[in-house]
Amino acid sequence: MNGYQTYVLYQSLKLHFHNESYDATRYNFKTSAKESSFSHRKDRFFFERIGGKYKTGDRIIDYFTANFSQGVSWIGDMREENLNQFDKRMDSLTYQFEKDLNILHDECESFDKICTSSIPLDLLLSDRINIESIILIDLLVNFCNTLRKNLPDPLTMYDEQFQRILKYKLLLRRRNLPYDKLKKTIKKVFTK
Repeated sequence: MNGYQTYVLYQSLKLHFHNESYDATRYNFKTSAKESSFSHRKDRFFFERIGGKYKTGDRIIDYFTANFSQGVSWIGDMREENLNQFDKRMDSLTYQFEKDLNILHDECESFDKICTSSIPLDLLLSDRINIESIILIDLLVNFCNTLRKNLPDPLTMYDEQFQRILKYKLLLRRRNLPYDKLKKTIKKVFTK
């Protein structure tokens, strides 16, 4: 991919993660970015380099997703290390999901409590579980929107986390996920 095409993907994913109403998957990763505005950017070299290195649109989407999901927004701060960690998490998704479910089970003891309390968010904030595990649970039982409405959050501590989860969920949903295996894992962990 050329630098401009990479820039368009970057802009769509930046909007996706930072604008509550924009969904990059819905608009097929398109924005109104003009090639003339790209050619005047001082950081266009970064886009050329990334487009040349990763070549395919899906791989570049993974690169930007890996960085935006870690809170990195500027193209110059984005690192391949974030992509490597993202790839490892995707490769071991079901293993990590089971590991995180065991941690959640130790803290909650019932699956219902996961869906109705702030415990998963607290564990996420303390880096004891991965964001992907919360997203996978949400993909299966759709609890985040309800929890977001019902969870008392006067300091808006959890609002940013909910935003990250819901935006990242839309991108993770594009992958071929083993839903049946994930359901079996939940049953296995919570019926010990």
